[in-house]
Amino acid sequence: MIRTMFKFKRILLSDIDFNDHSFLITTRSDIDDLMTSIRALGLLNFPLLIQKNSKYTVVCGFRRLAACQALGWPDMEARLLSSESPPLKCAQHAILDNISQRSLNYLEKSRSLCLLAACCGSLQELSQRASETGLPEHPDVIKKIMGLIFLPAALQTALLSDTISFPMALELGAMTAGEGVRLAELFKVLKLGFSMQSELIRHIKEISVREDLPIGQLLQERFIQNVLNDDDMDSIQKTRQIRSWLKQRRFPNLSGAEKEFESLAKSLKPGKHIKLTPPPDFEGLAYTLSFYFKNMKELLDCKDRFDKMICNPNLHRLLSRK
Repeated sequence: MIRTMFKFKRILLSDIDFNDHSFLITTRSDIDDLMTSIRALGLLNFPLLIQKNSKYTVVCGFRRLAACQALGWPDMEARLLSSESPPLKCAQHAILDNISQRSLNYLEKSRSLCLLAACCGSLQELSQRASETGLPEHPDVIKKIMGLIFLPAALQTALLSDTISFPMALELGAMTAGEGVRLAELFKVLKLGFSMQSELIRHIKEISVREDLPIGQLLQERFIQNVLNDDDMDSIQKTRQIRSWLKQRRFPNLSGAEKEFESLAKSLKPGKHIKLTPPPDFEGLAYTLSFYFKNMKELLDCKDRFDKMICNPNLHRLLSRK
């Protein structure tokens, strides 16, 4: 636990270096809510500063200071750390101040861990310091979260807006900057959830590898661009069109296989309580047969229908597919 005695002093806002973001953690820049609160109640939680040469550096309270500046305050009360305070103590104060107000998002966690990392000599020490401030402490998780700080700005924005998830941000970040950003933009336009993002990116990567075609070039193909620019379709319709096109591109024989399966499966007359499911994308040979029943009568009916399906030559034709 950090225990520090602060000195309180009235500081001219002109003496604060607002361009020094050494200890900036928050990703928020809006101040309207703070301005309303400060105008009505005054400043209840004083910013924490440390003097560097002739100027003061902000340790925590960036948004509060911006709000006071926007309100036209010439000066304000502030807490001061000793100018001899080590960077680690400043970093810990900055992190704890933010964590005490809200749950940190992934980018704020990344900034916090990077602040601590600059003061630690090893990953083990960083893990210990992270634990002390309520941050993730597992070394592998720490390395992944810290990597977010190096993502292109567009991917960071997509992560903050929940357009992409943390795992997807890592996956897109591992691509070339242009490819990752273009995919994030596609996900934003189509308003895709994580599972659909994963499906599309899997098809896109596999097409790229199989056809030796850069992902960026694939995304620029006429069909995709025409769909994206079609104002008569909503995001659901666009997703359906692009998903179908990618699936057909990835599995050229899929459409024919689906039609053949539907025809043969229908000829088996399974009824409403039996469902025959083909292998995913028709790439394997393992089918799934499901029974649904609520009583013994329905179960016996399933058995009779199943016995008839077993004797149907179309089932043998279906299962002999190579």
